Amino acid sequence: MPSANCAPRGEGNLKRAQKLKAVRNEARGTWVCFPVVDGKRTTRKLGLLKELTQEQADAKAGEMCRSLRLMAERTSPKVRDIVEQYRKRSSLHYDTVRRKLLRRG
Repeated sequence: MPSANCAPRGEGNLKRAQKLKAVRNEARGTWVCFPVVDGKRTTRKLGLLKELTQEQADAKAGEMCRSLRLMAERTSPKVRDIVEQYRKRSSLHYDTVRRKLLRRG
């Protein structure tokens, strides 16, 4: 007899994209949000509790999320990454040149 449980069986394990929500920080009297930047959860201050409503803070959090995503897309490659790519390519080139010289000699 089949079970009556409607729990997912491992097929729908994908997380859906969630909107960034504003959270009240009562101790400091501010609205904050927790975006994920470079795989790490960070805290960003949105404004004071007395200046913003929940809806305004949520809208500001959404704007911040979009701007962070755009900044991540626009970032230029770091010098370290370019140097690593160059070393990989030049080491391959050096190996082929060296092998050709060894065959001749």
